Amino acid sequence: MLGQECTLSCYQQISIGRECIVADRTMMIDFDHGTAEVERAIREQGIYKRDVRVGHNVWIGYGACILRGVTVGDNAVVGTSAVVTRDVPEDAVVGGVPARVLRMREHPETLRYE
Repeated sequence: MLGQECTLSCYQQISIGRECIVADRTMMIDFDHGTAEVERAIREQGIYKRDVRVGHNVWIGYGACILRGVTVGDNAVVGTSAVVTRDVPEDAVVGGVPARVLRMREHPETLRYE
């Protein structure tokens, strides 16, 4: 399920697994602008591209942002307004700016889909 006013800004690849809930106003971006050369305009420095991968049975909260190169593991929860800059382990609950692991969920022995 994909909420309202979400942004999927994809230059290369963004994948979302099955049974996910993506709340309103979330963002997933698989590229970023170069900024290393201070004597050169940012728009002329090219872009960095890395896939974004969201596993199965993930809940991404309202306004969360998942940036380039991040993999969110299965059964994870991304909190409201979190900015995810690093991989999220499966079964983790993350939140904050930048996002960090707040706690771990139990790993399901069997996952039932209706």
